[in-house]
Amino acid sequence: MPEHERCDRALILPNGTPIRIQVKTRHAVTINGDYVFNLRQRSERGATGRGPYEATDFDMLAKVILSENVVRFTADWQHRQVIHASEIAQLRRDPRASLDAALARLGHTDAIPGGWDADLDLAA
Repeated sequence: MPEHERCDRALILPNGTPIRIQVKTRHAVTINGDYVFNLRQRSERGATGRGPYEATDFDMLAKVILSENVVRFTADWQHRQVIHASEIAQLRRDPRASLDAALARLGHTDAIPGGWDADLDLAA
């Protein structure tokens, strides 16, 4: 997406619907092995940012742990998000599961190959 947009990427679904994706990366870990993502916008002046994102700025968040080479997608809105150390192995085993869960949360189960039959309570 262009630099001035409030999201980083767009996923165009088979029916033509665009899903706006914000990508946040982390490599630093907390003392208990978790990765914390605070949703703030960066600015040209450094990491202090331009303030928190609004819920209308994007549809889906891609939380990327660079050092672990994993990504977790979510459509749940929270300014502070965490990937717990205990989740990393599952993200490696099934890298698409969180994307499908986020698409289901957004009501786009028709875009999930093979359909969706899991519990949305797990679509964090």
